[in-house]
Amino acid sequence: MKKLLFFFVFILATAIAFCQDPTSGIRDRIRGASQSTSNTNSKRSDTTKKKSNNKLDTLGFERRDDLLDSITITYKFMDSVRKNPLDSTINDFDKYYSVPSTYQYLGNNGAAATALIFKPFAKAGWDAGFHAYDIYKFSLEDTKFYKTNKPFSMLGYQLAGGKEQMIQAMHTQSPRPNMNFGFEYRLINAPGFFLNQNTNHNNVRFFGNYQSKRKRYNGSFGFISNSIKASENGGIVDDALLLNEDKKQRNYIDVVLGNTTKNNPNPFKANVTTGNIYKERILFLRQSYDIGKRDSIAINDSTTEYLFYPKLRMQHTLTVTSNSFQFLDNVADSITYFRNFAITLRDSTDTLNVFEKWKTISNDFSLIQFPDTKNSAQFFLAGATLQTLHAATKTGTYNFQNVMLHGEYRNRTRNKLWDMLLKGELYLAGFNNGDYNMQANVSRYLNKKLGDVSIYFSNVNRTPSFIFDNRSSFNLGNVNS
Repeated sequence: MKKLLFFFVFILATAIAFCQDPTSGIRDRIRGASQSTSNTNSKRSDTTKKKSNNKLDTLGFERRDDLLDSITITYKFMDSVRKNPLDSTINDFDKYYSVPSTYQYLGNNGAAATALIFKPFAKAGWDAGFHAYDIYKFSLEDTKFYKTNKPFSMLGYQLAGGKEQMIQAMHTQSPRPNMNFGFEYRLINAPGFFLNQNTNHNNVRFFGNYQSKRKRYNGSFGFISNSIKASENGGIVDDALLLNEDKKQRNYIDVVLGNTTKNNPNPFKANVTTGNIYKERILFLRQSYDIGKRDSIAINDSTTEYLFYPKLRMQHTLTVTSNSFQFLDNVADSITYFRNFAITLRDSTDTLNVFEKWKTISNDFSLIQFPDTKNSAQFFLAGATLQTLHAATKTGTYNFQNVMLHGEYRNRTRNKLWDMLLKGELYLAGFNNGDYNMQANVSRYLNKKLGDVSIYFSNVNRTPSFIFDNRSSFNLGNVNS
């Protein structure tokens, strides 16, 4: 009786095992009791051999991978140690619309804007001085380096009053677990309600990162292109024209600048006859090599996951930036410019073209030491940067250099409750000699409801932006100190 009971239990277990085989049909999954025990054992052995890549265990059960049915995506910023999950919800319109609610601007998307809340420009070192359109630009500081198990894309389109439109596109993918690349694109186009008020901004960003198989070498790159085109009309000549019955179409109201061309707002018009044209190109390349402790985990007979705990990292960062700033007025009126801006033109109607170009190359070499072997978010950093600058202005061409030392201590505890940052940089020699920046931040995570509480300190000493220098094309002699 015991032998007969064991025989039926064995047949039932064999049938259940074959039900887990996705390669077999319905007829092959359940075997009749008429088959012999030896034949059943032979087929079960064949199934195990076919699935020797760890997806089936020795009994033939398939091991489920939860990541196959979902997307796991995280990202880091350039100098951050914190991994951020992707937030696909829009709980704050500031995350979507290009103009934050704390800014005031000239009425249409893409126009010059300034913050209503006081926020000084706390960046030591060289600065050209043009910040009216910063909120519409891509920057290295807001570049996200992703890690994802599946390709991910995001598209957005916005259509607003006055034929305003904004197009956004993002794509990232990881062809290999240790490699990721992607791109972002944004178009802001707004014809404006008034004459000569159109804006057209194009932003493109490519990014990527790579880690070697043994996790010693890390590389990341980024390329950013910002094209800013914004017309300037100087405002309407008289507020009373807003009540004129013949001026219900606002584009027929006379404006201070660019008043000679009468045209209807056109969303496809991208040229600027009177206004600002800014162009920026940024190339970023960072490479690092680690020295530390090696380890590995055997996933199965044919797969091994390599681990590496860095103790010392050598890091080189190359940043090449080119900027051009231009104000153009093809039909400048001499009376208007002399009365409002104290600018004297040669003829009654002349062409005004103010232009300035910059090119900067920064080479930074840093050493990073990790005191805690299993916590890469705790480290000491010491580095030096050599920066060369080339300028072409109305008064000639100039070459400058900067030598800067910087250091940093960062500690984000392994329980992710405490986060401390101490950072400083000092310009030892060059055009910005004496500039420095010191900052300290300590934060404590409380809970999901209350979030973090932080204490922050910052002290910055910086040379005035180059636009205040008499050698700048945009220094018209009205501001000398």
